[in-house]
Amino acid sequence: MAAMAAATTCAGAGTDQDRPAGRNRLHAELSPYLRQHASNPVDWYPWGDAALEKAKREGKPIFLSIGYSACHWCHVMERESFENKSIADLLNQHFVSIKVDREERPDLDKIYMKAVQMLTGRGGWPMSVFMTPDLRPFYGGTYFPPESRMGMPGFKDIIVQLAQLWEKDKARIQMAAAETTKRLTDTKTSRGKLRRQLAEAATQSLTKSFDKVNGGFGGAPKFPPSGSLELLLREYRRTGETQLLDMVEHTLDRMAVGGLYDLVGGGFHRYTVEETWLVPHFEKMLYDNALLTRVYLDAWLVLGKGRYRQVATETLDFVLREMQDPAGGFHSTLDADSEGEEGKFYVWSRKEIERLLPPDQARATIAHFGVTKKGNFEGHTIFRTENTLEETARELGLEPPLLQAQLHDALKALYKYRETRVHPHKDDKVLTAWNGLMISAMVKGYRVLGDERYLKASERAAAFFLEKMRTPDGDLLRVFRDGRAAGKGFLDDHAFLADALLDLFETTGHLQWLREADAITTAMNQKFGDKDGGFFYTEKGQADLINRERCEMDNAIPSPNAIAARVLIRLARLTDRPRLEQAGERALSSAVPMGIQYPSAFMHTWCAMDLLLTPPRDLVIAGRENAERVLIRTAWKRYDPNLETIPWDPKRTGAAELQKLCPLVEGRRAINGKPAAYLCEARTCRPAVQTSKELEELLP
Repeated sequence: MAAMAAATTCAGAGTDQDRPAGRNRLHAELSPYLRQHASNPVDWYPWGDAALEKAKREGKPIFLSIGYSACHWCHVMERESFENKSIADLLNQHFVSIKVDREERPDLDKIYMKAVQMLTGRGGWPMSVFMTPDLRPFYGGTYFPPESRMGMPGFKDIIVQLAQLWEKDKARIQMAAAETTKRLTDTKTSRGKLRRQLAEAATQSLTKSFDKVNGGFGGAPKFPPSGSLELLLREYRRTGETQLLDMVEHTLDRMAVGGLYDLVGGGFHRYTVEETWLVPHFEKMLYDNALLTRVYLDAWLVLGKGRYRQVATETLDFVLREMQDPAGGFHSTLDADSEGEEGKFYVWSRKEIERLLPPDQARATIAHFGVTKKGNFEGHTIFRTENTLEETARELGLEPPLLQAQLHDALKALYKYRETRVHPHKDDKVLTAWNGLMISAMVKGYRVLGDERYLKASERAAAFFLEKMRTPDGDLLRVFRDGRAAGKGFLDDHAFLADALLDLFETTGHLQWLREADAITTAMNQKFGDKDGGFFYTEKGQADLINRERCEMDNAIPSPNAIAARVLIRLARLTDRPRLEQAGERALSSAVPMGIQYPSAFMHTWCAMDLLLTPPRDLVIAGRENAERVLIRTAWKRYDPNLETIPWDPKRTGAAELQKLCPLVEGRRAINGKPAAYLCEARTCRPAVQTSKELEELLP
């Protein structure tokens, strides 16, 4: 196995005490994904001292399998290989097998995914890595079939060959492992100059790859490009180039017609396997729904399309209805599969529609959502709206309001029926980083839509993390489930939560959110900061890692380095501490060298750079609490991503402390008993205004 590589596809410490019969060491783990493997005949260990010490003590290589609960091909490989006793016996004899939930331990996932990509040129999940007892990878891939087929090596054959190679030619494996590890750890930090041309290069790259027919960028598989759309909106606001807005509009329109978007229950699936946004991998991820909600709300502010408001509302309502944890946070994912079939929960047949609905509603549903006898997905139909309401109404000879009422009643009935189906498995662990994104989305939903439910949900979730997700020493934790919190927080946990707390502060003006954001940011700098600029993903001194990875590039979630930089810039301007902005600038500049090579992989970096390069703009609305809402909503109904808003009541409890932490509010008062708005740009302040009309004229 000269290249030490393989094919790819898909997109704690264990003890033997009190282990139930027929269960391996994963039975007591927090992660639902690990518990799904607790009955496998594979003698799985969770990542931890017990497994790592066993490998060193017995001189055995490690088989590391990384996945997550909503991954379809993870389930396939489990059924085919990890439940196969003959394969399990081989693993148990020759390897120490470790199972990791990538969402719990993204630090391990980042390191070994990078190794797999180096070895194979590709990546994905389930990730399968073979490594020496000292954690150096020498062979890897993702999904392997149990037996060789279609040009892919069989997992059983791989195990046998690697075991023989370890026994007979260990030196060869050690050489391969040393070479891979050297490439993994041989990284140098450099910096580049931040300038507008970097964002312009990114938008040019997007323009070249834009799918003019289907929206989005590139071909299949197609992932919702929330970061790209956010940058395009920012650049449109700055330059007025309508082509950029056209790309945003067409992409949002096409994603919302159904397939990627769940027309019955709201919310977005992870991605589609083809380029038209029709056939998704049906899992729903919390972070996608958070990021897309924010983009649809921003686009509604810019374009005023009612469909965007509807999609954002339905998505937030889906999260409140189906993803809230009783303790206050939000769950992670809904699986793609139910009853062993991908997408079964979400698809429909024509006979089913005709059986469940009155004739007029069935006729309207079949026509408007493209339901056919043949179907568009494995004999069933994924709902899709290719026609406008008016076009379908003309086709059926109905008035649009009547058709709209019929469809509304039909979707309610179908949703109610769908709830009686076997639901996809839910990964109900609560992750700090992903919750930071959703708290921000809920806050934005309140600001733009005016629905108090979203603010209450965001405040409840934020309070949960501040009260329950810390150690006695105040360290932030990563994951919560079944009443237990565990796992050290990583950079994204700190950055995303701090960003959400700043959003809450700018919405409510409450001291606690700013104070806690400040404390988390201080901890973030101390634990993850690089003296040369930027951030590592893991804190100092973590012994079970062969490398401290940096994280400048966007992946499924925004670059943690970019969001950390944005937090520093925002906090610097709110608290008048220029050194924080300088740290944010260094963090962004550390991403520039690679960003020049791959401009479209750094969208959130360029968005944070836009904030940095835009002169500070802050709007203080002074007056009795809640009385200032009329004025502040004038600001919130505009798309102005770099404007800092601060509701300020000098008589509120904690006002003195807030004024000390946030000098921007000093001297701001109501005038003649009525709220007043104070706008400052580049630290130059305008005269106060007191009406919405005056404020609209003041804001560009």
